[in-house]
Amino acid sequence: MLSLNELQEKMEALPEWSIAGNAIEKIFSFKTFKDSLAFANKVGTLAESLNHHPEITISYTNVKLVLTTHSERGVTLKDIELAKEIDKIEND
Repeated sequence: MLSLNELQEKMEALPEWSIAGNAIEKIFSFKTFKDSLAFANKVGTLAESLNHHPEITISYTNVKLVLTTHSERGVTLKDIELAKEIDKIEND
């Protein structure tokens, strides 16, 4: 698990992500519900390939992702790397 100082340092590379308790989160906004679903499916495929699964909440045109490493009870480098990869998907 990353210390608070380590986490704050890593968060500099993750614009629009925020620390939320023992997790990091971000809300992605899309034009349509269909776009939200497509993004969530891409995130799901990526997460499955990394065997590291976020909490995904779809609310019409918004997708909220929450990342934490449950076995560590906090944010680890796995979460930071997954967040970086998710941001790449958003920009595709």
